[in-house]
Amino acid sequence: MQRSVALGAEVDRMFSALEAEYPQIRTFWKSGYVRSVMGMPSRSNAGEPRSFGYAKGKLVKVLEYRREALVPLTMDSMRPVDLEAGVSKWIYMKGFDQAAAAKGLRVPILYVHSSEIPWSSLDPERLVDITVFWMKSAFEEFGCDQFSAVLYGPDLSMSIMWYASSYIKSLSSRFVQGFPDRLYSLYSCPTYRLNLALYEVAKLVLPTPVVNKLHMIGSGEEAAMAALTSLTGTDEVPTFYGGPSDHSEYRTLGLEAQMALTFGETKE
Repeated sequence: MQRSVALGAEVDRMFSALEAEYPQIRTFWKSGYVRSVMGMPSRSNAGEPRSFGYAKGKLVKVLEYRREALVPLTMDSMRPVDLEAGVSKWIYMKGFDQAAAAKGLRVPILYVHSSEIPWSSLDPERLVDITVFWMKSAFEEFGCDQFSAVLYGPDLSMSIMWYASSYIKSLSSRFVQGFPDRLYSLYSCPTYRLNLALYEVAKLVLPTPVVNKLHMIGSGEEAAMAALTSLTGTDEVPTFYGGPSDHSEYRTLGLEAQMALTFGETKE
């Protein structure tokens, strides 16, 4: 209890320290996120939280990245990208992590249909922008502190892996810069040899705590259903994993309509 109260006071102190240069910080960051960054274990002593100075330096880097890379990502700038390529039928958020909900957390689920994306004809950076925009919106506009992800890629080929690796590398790099301590869990299912190869690429730039949140699930339907039921809940396991929830119509709606359905019209 005392540690929690003390950390709460330190969170207020952190906001005050950052507000001089970023006066609107409380409008796009919730105290829960700053608390989670500050409360992570120290690298030198796993039994202690990060020092105030280390956490501040980490948050400053994220704020610098936000100002340079995230602020320009708006619905007005992303809508044409989605309309041109239809990215939202392959990359979207739908539903909330039920394991996290049991702990009182609101954690949206990001789906990536990796084997369906025409990698050779699309600019991977545009795909990264759309993915990052979903995260930015969830965190800054809809009050979520973390997200979970599902990578669905049953028909990956070597050529797909070659093109997708650029997306994985860029997204991993931007994730580390802009969204530390945001990942709740990630499920790759089904996991074949090529999926594992992509995973090895991502591991090169992802921090160890992130790697520990990754779940590589085999190709069997029963294994997928068992793992994903804890994530989505029984009624929301997608049909492409043998469950009852059909995403087909949702995937045709477009980015803006999807966000309205997933998070509601009212933004926090």
